[in-house]
Amino acid sequence: MLGFKRAMSMRRELRDLRDEHEESLQTLEMERRKLQQALAQARRGGDGHPSVPAQRVAPN
Repeated sequence: MLGFKRAMSMRRELRDLRDEHEESLQTLEMERRKLQQALAQARRGGDGHPSVPAQRVAPN
């Protein structure tokens, strides 16, 4: 019985870690999109700032 409880506890912990990982990835992706939008706006010369020369962005 102890082995079963331990296995269930480990499964629950792994599931929780997967959920946290997915949330972290979603947060990072959202931040990446915001930064890409801000960079694109800066390159267009938005907000009265001089435009920033284009730089090569590494692919994902």
